[in-house]
Amino acid sequence: MQRVGHFPGNTWTLSAAERQRQYRARRDADPERRRQYLLKERAKYRKNKLAAAVRLVTDMTASELREEEAREDGIEQYLYGEKRYRRRYWQKVKADPVKYERVKELARLRMRRYLQRKRLARAQRVQEDTQ
Repeated sequence: MQRVGHFPGNTWTLSAAERQRQYRARRDADPERRRQYLLKERAKYRKNKLAAAVRLVTDMTASELREEEAREDGIEQYLYGEKRYRRRYWQKVKADPVKYERVKELARLRMRRYLQRKRLARAQRVQEDTQ
């Protein structure tokens, strides 16, 4: 575990990530405490669901589902993020062959839709010009 400090004389302190890991480990080590945590999380989810802060998959449109999948896969960060995010994204994707095939298929579908829209727009322009 790497320790973080501001200067050599300082007592070494844990980073926020390390403190969080330790807290979760302590919480999950005690079965009763973990049960309480899960009950609390479940209640929070139900409250958010009633307040419509959480959208259920059954209530989502097709485009919202695609957005959600992209967000889960990190594609949104890839599409709109900086170069370093795109590089990291592809490193992660290429490491998992199943995900890599899925992403390639999604890219093919996006390109096919793009070309269909382009052809349709061109056909409409030609039709307007002939009238």
